[in-house]
Amino acid sequence: MSLAAARCHPVLAAAAALAALALGVTGADRAVAQYVQHRTADAFQQATGTPRAPQVTIDGFPVLTQAVAGRLNHIGITAQGIPADPADGRLPVTRLDLDLTGVRQSGDEQAAHADSAKAGAFLSYDDLSSALGLGVTAGDRPGYVDAQVLLPLVGASTITAKISAGAANTIVFTDLHPVSGGLPDAGTQLLAKIFDQPIPLHNIPQGLHLNALLTGAGGLQAQLAGDNVTFRTGAPAAGA
Repeated sequence: MSLAAARCHPVLAAAAALAALALGVTGADRAVAQYVQHRTADAFQQATGTPRAPQVTIDGFPVLTQAVAGRLNHIGITAQGIPADPADGRLPVTRLDLDLTGVRQSGDEQAAHADSAKAGAFLSYDDLSSALGLGVTAGDRPGYVDAQVLLPLVGASTITAKISAGAANTIVFTDLHPVSGGLPDAGTQLLAKIFDQPIPLHNIPQGLHLNALLTGAGGLQAQLAGDNVTFRTGAPAAGA
């Protein structure tokens, strides 16, 4: 449309101006969203020690007004490979999916807080095997895992154990009994000692609580939730 035509059609001219303004606002909002996503990913990576930055999404439009107000309505974070030191018996988190509601930065600029959060964590049997020092696979019944141990003069023996969520974001094992292979008393006592120690999750944001564990083909599915959830840059999170 020519400038002369726009002058002849004030309604169309106003619509064009509003469209241009909207495009400008949308572009600015997108830039702010990308900046906040990058800062959030960087802070979360520093807090948890993931090998690469997590994927971050911010819901709601406009993000600009949320950022100015200092409170983001909803943030989704997907992190891969949250590590743990095998020497201390802690369990790394293979994948963590976080949904944070009401996210704001703390006064010291080193921590972020969420009014509430829900999370799903995947814990692979490979990582669980490394933490226990045994070969762990899915059990024959829901909520159970099988663990295979090789003992001198006995060979391979398999036991099954029920898993459940324990205090302080730990995995506990109960209802141990043999599945196959002979297991002498010494072996039974050894395995009972291994499974008697709860396994803590590592680098879970403070305020998240492990509520349930489900067994799957490749690992455990953990369900977590909490209020006033915090993760702090450069400092160990809850369970550290």
